[in-house]
Amino acid sequence: MSESVGEGGTGDKRQMKRIANRRSAQLSRKRKKVFIEELREENDDLRRKEMILRSIPDLIVVFDSAGKLWFVSHSVGRFLDFTPEELEGSSFWNRLCAESVRLMKAAFMDALAARKKDMETAPLGSGVWELQLVDKDGTLKIVTLHGVVHFSGEAPECVCSIRPRDGVVMKERRKQTVKLQTSGAENSNTVSSHETPAAAAATIDNSQRQQTDSQPREQPRIMHVIKPQQSVISNGSSSDDALVAKGIERPAATGGGRRVRGVHQISDGESIVSESGSDEDTLQC
Repeated sequence: MSESVGEGGTGDKRQMKRIANRRSAQLSRKRKKVFIEELREENDDLRRKEMILRSIPDLIVVFDSAGKLWFVSHSVGRFLDFTPEELEGSSFWNRLCAESVRLMKAAFMDALAARKKDMETAPLGSGVWELQLVDKDGTLKIVTLHGVVHFSGEAPECVCSIRPRDGVVMKERRKQTVKLQTSGAENSNTVSSHETPAAAAATIDNSQRQQTDSQPREQPRIMHVIKPQQSVISNGSSSDDALVAKGIERPAATGGGRRVRGVHQISDGESIVSESGSDEDTLQC
């Protein structure tokens, strides 16, 4: 009886141990799954922030108090003939002129001295710094820098944003504008040179039509026409009155002329013709 009871107790313990192991494995798998999901979310967040950094036109750099560069954004190609991999791990002081290095070191030390308790960040100086970057070929480029010193890590680091000076940016924009205008003029000249004769003739006709339409049109003149049946002189009395009004004496009638009904008649021996142009019966002189 005792042996059977002992074997039964041992079997129960093994059963319970197996159940516990299964539960532990299930919990472990759940923890791993949660951990993997958290890693994926963190990676997605880092990628999103990296894309944001890539889209920023300003140069972003991170360096410590010794000047060692820990991070350089991909926009460094807009400023210097370097890649981020070439600059990371090198000294930031090598990419600045002597006067700019002196200013940066003094500003960094002032930020460390002004640090207070429970302070995580401090501005690098009181405003924007104007510096000169040194390119690979030794040329100098004037830029402006704005930085913040972080104290959260083991060693303080300075995160800076660098951009071209406003005057330099305006010059670059003017150059781009002139270049675009020049290319547009060349394209228009090329199109006009390749124009067909028919298209050129149509263009000339259109221009002539526009000139003709733009000229004012003259209004037609109305002429007063005298009909044949109308007489300029209505009667003899009116013509005589007109001569008297002008101070001209009426000529005396000759050749046996006489007045009939107020009209001066002239006789030529056969017929009498009035000054109004009408013929009357023949009178004997």
